Amino acid sequence: MLVSDVNLTANYDVNVDTDGLPLTFQQTFLQGTYISTKDSNDWLTSVTVMLMPTKVCMDECGNPHKFIETIVIDGITYYVYMQVEMDEQKGIPRYNVELLVKEDHLRGSMKMKSINDYLISKGWLKPNNYMNSIEMGTEIISGAGKTTVKHFSVTQ
Repeated sequence: MLVSDVNLTANYDVNVDTDGLPLTFQQTFLQGTYISTKDSNDWLTSVTVMLMPTKVCMDECGNPHKFIETIVIDGITYYVYMQVEMDEQKGIPRYNVELLVKEDHLRGSMKMKSINDYLISKGWLKPNNYMNSIEMGTEIISGAGKTTVKHFSVTQ
């Protein structure tokens, strides 16, 4: 689907349980990937929206992403980080963008159009690029715990 035509909402409800054990760094996220044309797998941009505040680890854990700015999209405050990789063969940049919530946001809805509009305004996407996927996942970097996805859907 063309980025400019995306009118999708990701709806989610997630529970994170650490069983009383310390959870040093955990990522619960929504992710969208973007490609240049419908008939190619030329990956251009990946945007990951972290649903729990992990800013401290982004600053201290040696993450290669660079802090860009603090923004508000649809009433949610995000810290924006980005890493740019060059595709040497094609001579094009590939953007890895991470939007980290300032406060937990484990239940709710996210309008992909609002996020796409932000990426376009920064020049990290073009309106004629394609949105390839929306997915949800979790990753425990250290500590112990579990994440239960109670609900995840994408609606128009």
